[in-house]
Amino acid sequence: MEQVNFFENSLFYEKAEKTFLVHKKIIKERMPEADVQHVGSTAVPNSLTKFRYTSAC
Repeated sequence: MEQVNFFENSLFYEKAEKTFLVHKKIIKERMPEADVQHVGSTAVPNSLTKFRYTSAC
């Protein structure tokens, strides 16, 4: 069985949000009609996370 470690989101939130904004800009340049959302625990301030960055269109 795989060991899963959780971390305080405060360690990653700012970097994850900046990464999302970079990816969102690139996606919107190529697909202006796309609804790009930052989802998952890295999108929620003060949550626990496994730090898997997730975005969805």
